[in-house]
Amino acid sequence: MRWLPHRTVLAVALVAIALVSASAAHAQRTEENVTTSSEDAFGRSIGNESIGIYNEGDVRGFSPIEAGNVRIEGLYFDRLGQLTSRLVEGSTIRVGIASQSYPFPSPTGIVDYDLRRVGEKQVISALVNYGPFGGVGAEVDAQLPLTAELGTTVGLGLYRDAFPWGGQNRSYSFAIAPQWRPNENFELRPFFSIISFEDEEAEPLMLTDGEVMPPKIRRDHYYGQDWAVTDGEVSTYGVLAAARFDAWTARLGLFESVLEPQQQFAELFTDIDSNRNANELVVALRSLTVKPMSENQWIRVIGACQPSPVAWSPLSSCSCAAGSAGRLARAVVGGADGAGAAGGVAAASCAAASCARSARTSASS
Repeated sequence: MRWLPHRTVLAVALVAIALVSASAAHAQRTEENVTTSSEDAFGRSIGNESIGIYNEGDVRGFSPIEAGNVRIEGLYFDRLGQLTSRLVEGSTIRVGIASQSYPFPSPTGIVDYDLRRVGEKQVISALVNYGPFGGVGAEVDAQLPLTAELGTTVGLGLYRDAFPWGGQNRSYSFAIAPQWRPNENFELRPFFSIISFEDEEAEPLMLTDGEVMPPKIRRDHYYGQDWAVTDGEVSTYGVLAAARFDAWTARLGLFESVLEPQQQFAELFTDIDSNRNANELVVALRSLTVKPMSENQWIRVIGACQPSPVAWSPLSSCSCAAGSAGRLARAVVGGADGAGAAGGVAAASCAAASCARSARTSASS
């Protein structure tokens, strides 16, 4: 892997922070408990732990991510690539009545991501993992309160991932999210994250010849060409803002997601016979660079629709949201640049919460 200088600097800086801070008392992330943080049985994840009957990729047999039903702290987000855990603290699956307090609910469920926050105490944690399939990784996360009003979260991860088809890649992830809260009624949180992967060996597609049964193969061996590797980056950045006005809370989100593959390959093995002979075809997309981008601007207002002394009143709060989202694809083919909008939407929605519990959760999140 081609380690660039800024990656080395980040790694050394975070390791130094961890070592220098080892002698002081800090809060630890071991206090995070996915079980006690869950409100229902639909699905909740915090860090590397998850619980519930659904997950980000499977809700009632469908994928909320593939359907575009993704939120960042209640605000619509058009996700083009994976979000790093250096930025995201966890996610919650909202299905059925639990999703009614969200604008534009969906029968396939909603995945709502929570970004890491800065607390009153300094938190520094490190994690080294091994597996599955022989993969290794190291992560360092820090939550640093700088002043009473300002703080930041920062994290770095270095990985050598291994896949079921025997391939590997090398990657790193980095995220930083400052937090400014001058008073209890206003908060501003810009953020930036990036996932960079290199030397990712393509998953082979193997097709047998006619009615021949597939022969047994070694599961820990990569059958493709070692030069047919994919490189690329996924970056996500934006800003979250929240302001309280008596019984109302306004939330603003500006997000941009960019997927930038540098080179791509596909491995095909066709006409495999019983003697393990096959024709190999490598598809290379080295002369085509596509840079999909998504831009999102959303505002959500949450507040009391009517005073109610009854805690379970279904009209104790309401939510309105408006915004726009669009995608832009930039392509470089044969040395010429081209750009075109892949699609966009502007929408607005208002709805009363269906139950007080989900309404209170939305208003306080």
